[in-house]
Amino acid sequence: MITLITGKPGDGKTLYACREIIRILRNTDYYVVTDVPFVMGRLHEYVNDWKGDVVDLDERLKVLTPEDAHNYWRYRSGGLLLDESPDAKGKDDGTRRLPKMEFDLWARSQFERIGEKSEYQRGVFYVIDEAHEKFPAREWQNIGRITTYHASKHRHLHDEVWLLTQSPDFLDKTLRNLVSETRITRNNLRRNVGPFKLRGVFKVRHYYGMPNPSVTPFSVEEMQLDAAGIASCYKTVGAFGVHVKAEKIQNKGKLPWWSLWAIAGGGILAAIFLCFMVPQWAIAGLGKSISDAGQPLTQTVQDKTASQTEQSLAYMRGPLAGAGQSQGAEPGAVEAAKPEKIVRGCIVLDGETLVSGSWFEGWRKVTWGSKGALVGTDVVPLSVLTSAGVYPPRPTKK
Repeated sequence: MITLITGKPGDGKTLYACREIIRILRNTDYYVVTDVPFVMGRLHEYVNDWKGDVVDLDERLKVLTPEDAHNYWRYRSGGLLLDESPDAKGKDDGTRRLPKMEFDLWARSQFERIGEKSEYQRGVFYVIDEAHEKFPAREWQNIGRITTYHASKHRHLHDEVWLLTQSPDFLDKTLRNLVSETRITRNNLRRNVGPFKLRGVFKVRHYYGMPNPSVTPFSVEEMQLDAAGIASCYKTVGAFGVHVKAEKIQNKGKLPWWSLWAIAGGGILAAIFLCFMVPQWAIAGLGKSISDAGQPLTQTVQDKTASQTEQSLAYMRGPLAGAGQSQGAEPGAVEAAKPEKIVRGCIVLDGETLVSGSWFEGWRKVTWGSKGALVGTDVVPLSVLTSAGVYPPRPTKK
């Protein structure tokens, strides 16, 4: 598969590729060919600094010069070196180029050499840095046919090709059309959102083919800057702002990345608080307004009820308290009784059944009940009567 790794200078393209190279060396038997300028001594220490088999970098890794990188396909496992393309020998003075049929026969004969020995048949993982400089459109006439031939056959050879570039548009269109996947790297340490710095990680977004700006990545991964590990295994120019010496990254953000989450969390809590409390405050305020508006009316009703109760009590303290007469009893045959001595009977008062006893005082009927007394149309609670010293009368037998 041909994979395009792209991003702006300093966005971690080479770091990401080197991490993959080290993973390939550790976990697979691929032969690796690249023009990334590794520091071989440091790379050997880093790759073999774990439990397991020791990786023989002399047998597994080939580091090319930038001048040889455009002929990357020539370098195979086991030390096999294929012949240079006849197109590279073409001159501007009109030197004859091989016709397509002859060229295809020549290319096929070269790759058939891989079957001569078993050590030649190992798949190759190619990583070409600054690919837009090795495969520009203006040079495609000299390097394009053999590159296209290998790209069309690389899966049969079990090869993988990674092309690193900051300018995909500078690659020849024929090569861009062969790309199966694009991965875009981004260094968040250089970026900020307003006054907030972004978290210092590298993000890699995966796309199928050559994506347009509206396409959503099918996968996103993160990686940390391992300055003491992977990043120390190769020399870099331009990546991470490093030229001769490390460049101090200037980030305009004044606040750390985590403060953005803290402020966002505080805003969410404040919104939840307001959503629950403001309606309650509004309802409480409305209820108080209604209560204040109805207070004069309530007070008037209470005053009227108290006045009627007082009148009833005055009546009860009068001739009724001591001179009441029970129904069917002789005058003077009534004595005071405690509430539990109430004469049992039954009447209905405003739809409520009251256990009661009753008698007449002249034309006015007085009804005693377990809840109080009905004097005419006024209901006087029993507790009010007893607190005033008025108790229900009880008829006595003749």
